Amino acid sequence: IENIPNHHQANLYRLIGDCFAKLGDNEGAKNAYIKAVELDPYSAKAYIGLGTIGLVKQSNDIAVIHFQKAVSLSPDDEMANLGLGLAFQGLDELGEANRWVVKSLEKNPENTAALYTLVRIAYDRNKFEDARQALSTYMTRHPHDYNMLFTLCGILFKLEDYAEVVAETQKIINV
Repeated sequence: IENIPNHHQANLYRLIGDCFAKLGDNEGAKNAYIKAVELDPYSAKAYIGLGTIGLVKQSNDIAVIHFQKAVSLSPDDEMANLGLGLAFQGLDELGEANRWVVKSLEKNPENTAALYTLVRIAYDRNKFEDARQALSTYMTRHPHDYNMLFTLCGILFKLEDYAEVVAETQKIINV
């Protein structure tokens, strides 16, 4: 293993961390991610892994630190942005959470986990325009996803756009 460059070793440890995380061994995952960061302090994915462990352990303040580092290293990474949004949501910093989830959706407008999170934040904040925009974008790509269409109808209702609610729910009824 000494002949393998540090960044490759770091990636191997990050992958080991991902495996431990999927198996539910958070301590093993954390140790592997830390080793990855020690070998390659520019590994955004290792910081995402550490942030995810923070979320799982409900240590949102720690998760924010790791996701911020990941975003600084890889600003276009949708999972780094979403993770930061989830961490801020866990801290009840809903405006900041909304900002980062929207950034994540700018990277991948079809990320249903990010859409769900944005809708949840919209209801918690009682501010629905970002969720409307994101769901409308999603629906242009997936016009037959009636579960998301129903969710969009809920957002439109909260925005008091009743004519649009009727038009959209009619699509569901017709099916």
